[in-house]
Amino acid sequence: MSFSEVCNLKTYKINSLIGEGGMAKVYLGTDLNLETIVAIKVLKDQFFYIHNIRKRFLAEAKSLAKMSHTNIVKVNDLINTNDNVAFVMEYIEGITLKEYIDQKGSLEDEEIIDLFSQMLNAVEYVHKQNLVHRDIKPSNFMIDFKSKVKLLDFGIAKQLNDDVTLITEVQYIMGTIRYMSPEQIDGNSNIQIYSDIYSLGVVLWEMVSGKKIFDEEKLTTFQLQKRVVDEKLPLTLTKWDSIIQKATNKNEEERFSNCSLFLKEVIKVNQHKDTGNIIGSENEFTHAGKESILYTTVQIGSQLWMSRNLDVVRFRNGDLIQEAKSSEQWKIAGENSQPAWCHYFNETLKGEKYGKLYNWFAVNDPRGLAPLGYHLPNLNELILLIDFLDGERIAGLKMKSGKGWNEKWLFVNGNGTNESGFNGLPGGYRSDLGIYNGENFYSGWWLTNELNKQSSISPCYFYLFNDSNRVMNANSNVEQGFYVRCLKDN
Repeated sequence: MSFSEVCNLKTYKINSLIGEGGMAKVYLGTDLNLETIVAIKVLKDQFFYIHNIRKRFLAEAKSLAKMSHTNIVKVNDLINTNDNVAFVMEYIEGITLKEYIDQKGSLEDEEIIDLFSQMLNAVEYVHKQNLVHRDIKPSNFMIDFKSKVKLLDFGIAKQLNDDVTLITEVQYIMGTIRYMSPEQIDGNSNIQIYSDIYSLGVVLWEMVSGKKIFDEEKLTTFQLQKRVVDEKLPLTLTKWDSIIQKATNKNEEERFSNCSLFLKEVIKVNQHKDTGNIIGSENEFTHAGKESILYTTVQIGSQLWMSRNLDVVRFRNGDLIQEAKSSEQWKIAGENSQPAWCHYFNETLKGEKYGKLYNWFAVNDPRGLAPLGYHLPNLNELILLIDFLDGERIAGLKMKSGKGWNEKWLFVNGNGTNESGFNGLPGGYRSDLGIYNGENFYSGWWLTNELNKQSSISPCYFYLFNDSNRVMNANSNVEQGFYVRCLKDN
């Protein structure tokens, strides 16, 4: 029975070949039941009866099927018959990161931060599933037309608690040497997440430099392996060098210990760029309870705003604010008038990027959410900001970040200019029912004003939207979750 016949039995139609790797082919197909376009990855005939390869191919499908993350491709179905092995994935219309670098060369800092943050987000999720990917490279990241990144291939992923390497010889066939860590080259069977950190560092080097780290056509396999094991990566002579050198340290214990710490350093690059291009910015250490945090400010008119959203877990007096991860926890906090915070989708990397979402009870608590020397803005202070930025019709454009916002409509993006330095990111919000929504097209920030509507309180907030250049303010339920951007006291 041919593969096309198997697909028809499974209600899939093969349309065309769209990709081919060492062990599998990828076809564009149609799900005839749902009438949707899908991608179908098929194990090549010559590997079908090789037990270890077939086993690992099926393991890849099952690993992907367990994943539920916005930056990881979704597997919808598995075909495993006596004659064929394949799995059906969502189809991503776009190009690989490898193709993008080949076309564009070195990427701009803002674009690197946007794309690489999503890549770190995806790999961190993989690590939290107790997996090491082991094949991180630009061709395994797809970028769609909205600049959303998807991690693809899991062909040689390995459980952290798996003491046995099933296929050492196939690892070299499937992997790409220049992205492998030294411990992979050495054949270490106990590969840890530090190996993926190393590979990410190599990918970052290529995004910054716009070229391959090694010219494989001029090197033998042995020479290439020896350079990976023995030589440091060349400097790019950019602000990224310290991050890249740490991530690709030959001693795995000297690398970033996880993707969250890696992302913190990536975000600092963005902060440094912002503060370098604005007048009157300053760095200060201030205390939020027992935490010592560096806040970067940007001067907009006569006001000094934090250049990032608030990210504290304690009130000013040191009392902890409870984290509410589940929808039920969030609803209970609201019903009981309890202060609460969360990260968007409860993902640490999104928290690093956007800051924390707080309910009104955290914002309005007398113990003080704003760090010492800062306060939350009121409506009059927002109006002062808007007036300085030439009015509400255009102020939103000047406050939105230059990357990350979805298109307003076809071919017209919703990004801003960020000429104010406010750098408003599209971090979404959390509803009173605990549902997350709005990432990439919406973000809201609390104000201190309240409106009394009969027996209930309706606090104020302001928001930016991808399809508008305005800054808008509205009223909300106290149980909603928005971000906080503080002003420096006069």
